Amino acid sequence: MDEVFLVFPDQQKVFTIHFDASEYGTGACLQQHDSEGNLRPIEFFSYKWNKAEYNYSTPDKELYGLVLALRHWYKWLFGADQDIVVYTDHKSLRDFSKTQLLKPRHARWSLVLEDYRGRLTIRWISGKQNVIADALSRDPRFVLTARELEERRSTQVLPETVFQEEENVLLLTDQMVDISMDDDDGVVNTINDNGTPTATEEAEEEETENDQVLITEISLRKCQPHQRDITDNPNLQNEVLYLCHDHGMAGHNGLRKTLDLITRKYWWEHVSTNVKKNIEECDLCQRSKPSHL
Repeated sequence: MDEVFLVFPDQQKVFTIHFDASEYGTGACLQQHDSEGNLRPIEFFSYKWNKAEYNYSTPDKELYGLVLALRHWYKWLFGADQDIVVYTDHKSLRDFSKTQLLKPRHARWSLVLEDYRGRLTIRWISGKQNVIADALSRDPRFVLTARELEERRSTQVLPETVFQEEENVLLLTDQMVDISMDDDDGVVNTINDNGTPTATEEAEEEETENDQVLITEISLRKCQPHQRDITDNPNLQNEVLYLCHDHGMAGHNGLRKTLDLITRKYWWEHVSTNVKKNIEECDLCQRSKPSHL
C-alpha cells in the first residue's frame, strides 16, 4: 500500500470534499488533484455527535455533516477562486432542495451554505467509493458505551406518535397528551363540574374566528415535513379527530384550536372541512353552545 502524504491547499484549484455521516458521527476529507490528475488529501476531519445531535434524523445528520466540514475548512474554501465539489453516498440531501417549512437549525445551517452559493456542487457516489469518509465517520472512539447508548436512546422521542393495540385502534399516549397541554394559549379548556367546556370560552372563540377563511387557508397548504400524511387512512383520521376534539383531555375546542392541535402532527386532504363537520355534528358541543351563536 502506497504511503499517503498531505499536500498544501492551492486556492487556484478546485477543492473536493468526500464526506459521510453515520449513527455516531461524521467524517470528511478535503482533497485536490495533483499535476498528474490524482486526488491528494489536504486534511481529514471527524466529529462525534453530542447527545442532542445523536437523535437527529438521517437527512439532518447528512446536512449537518456537510455544514461542519464547510465550517472547519472555511479559511481555505471561502476565499478560493474555484468551485467546491462535494461527494456523498446519501441522496437524502436532495430533500433539502425542495421548498419546505424549515426548523430553526436548518435556517442556521442555510446561512453557512449561503456563503458558497453558485460554487458548491454535490455529486452522488456509491458507498464503495466513499470509504475514507465512511471510515472517519465511524471512528472506533465514537462508539458509545452501553451506558451512553442506554441514556441516549432513553431520551429519544419515539417515531410513532400513537400506538396500536389492535388494528386501527389508537391509544391516547403521553405524547398526544403533551400536544394538548403545551399550547401557550391553553389548548385544553377549563372544564366545568359536569365535564363539559364552559359556554363563555366557546362563545369567545367562535365569535372571533371566520370559519370559511380558515378552511380556505388550510386547504391551500401542503403536508409539511413535521406532519404525517394520513390521507389514505380514514380510520386513523377518525381516531385523530376523537383524540384532538372529542376526548376529555382535548376539551371539545372550536375549529381553530382543534385544527391547530391536529396539524402539529398530522395532515390529510380536506382536514379543515372534516374538522368543521365533526364539530358541527358533536352533540356535546351543540348542547354547550350559547343560544345566541
